[in-house]
Amino acid sequence: MEIKLKELEVMFAYLFKRAHACNIDHINLDHDFYWNIGSDERLDLTKDSSIMVGSLRDDFQSLQLLLERKHAASVIDLERFGNLLIYMSESILKSEQIFY
Repeated sequence: MEIKLKELEVMFAYLFKRAHACNIDHINLDHDFYWNIGSDERLDLTKDSSIMVGSLRDDFQSLQLLLERKHAASVIDLERFGNLLIYMSESILKSEQIFY
């Protein structure tokens, strides 16, 4: 299966547009740490994975440095962004906010 980046971009924009339409304009980082499986192990289901601890605050602060142009973008930044998106989804699900 081939996924075009433009399609992901459109999907992402649509989901954020829906969040804004539902008056979701922020998420609260009520938790910092999360379980993380190393990216080199995540897709190999034939092996046991080692679980590490990640930090949402660290992820966000690192991404802020991108906007401030204090470091160059890397593939790790996509992973950091993904971690924040997962947390966003989980926090909306647990809240009384409606997302449609």
